[in-house]
Amino acid sequence: DSTMAPAKYAYTQLPDPKQEAQAKDLMATIRCIVCQGQAIIDSDAELAGDMRDLIRTRIKAGETPAQIKAWLIERYG
Repeated sequence: DSTMAPAKYAYTQLPDPKQEAQAKDLMATIRCIVCQGQAIIDSDAELAGDMRDLIRTRIKAGETPAQIKAWLIERYG
């Protein structure tokens, strides 16, 4: 287990409801790499929290869910 605090947006929603809805929709479709196929939105794994943070941060910066998903597939397979 890590002693580091969770990433900012691992458990914190975005202030913009539309952006948060986009993030949640995407998180529900991305599977956690360390869990047995569990969606990252439901996983308590540290990596899943990091991925939730990454998705929320990128959506907040203006990326589309499709762009983020393509990046995740390129990076993680």
